[in-house]
Amino acid sequence: MLEARIVRAAAHSSTLLSIGIVCIVVSLGREQAGLEPEDKLHEDHAVEQLVDYNIGDATKCASRFFDIPCLSVVPLGESQQRQTVFEALELEDSRTIDFQYTYRHKVIFLTWRISPSYFVTLMTGCDGIDTSSDELMVRFSQCRPELHSDIAHILVDSKREVFGVRLHTSVERF
Repeated sequence: MLEARIVRAAAHSSTLLSIGIVCIVVSLGREQAGLEPEDKLHEDHAVEQLVDYNIGDATKCASRFFDIPCLSVVPLGESQQRQTVFEALELEDSRTIDFQYTYRHKVIFLTWRISPSYFVTLMTGCDGIDTSSDELMVRFSQCRPELHSDIAHILVDSKREVFGVRLHTSVERF
């Protein structure tokens, strides 16, 4: 079962049909019997071992999202399938929660909570999503979960090409 709800929508100008930012949180219904969602996450120390810097400090020092270091798992100027990226980082889909996506200037940011303290965000293009005539912004602005399930399923596809992989501690900050 796929559920979505709007958690934040901010527009560049007075109307949501203008260039804007929309964030959708999606629950993909991958519950494990007897476990709270947080109990299935990866361990913080395992995520911390993926990089040679302090993820919390990098997030706090960043004045914008792009100031957070980009992981080398996807070389600059290239893309990889999401599944390949998750495998390289030893992340399992079943051990993630709070999937959300943000559309900003023809780029979609895919974010998952991967541990109690950390999130991973991957960037992707709008392939497979019709953004003509402001359709995407109109659909997001209507705040009806059933309108978002088809988009979420496209975005979580393990074969989706992604780039710009970052680890961080907060999704609200940027």
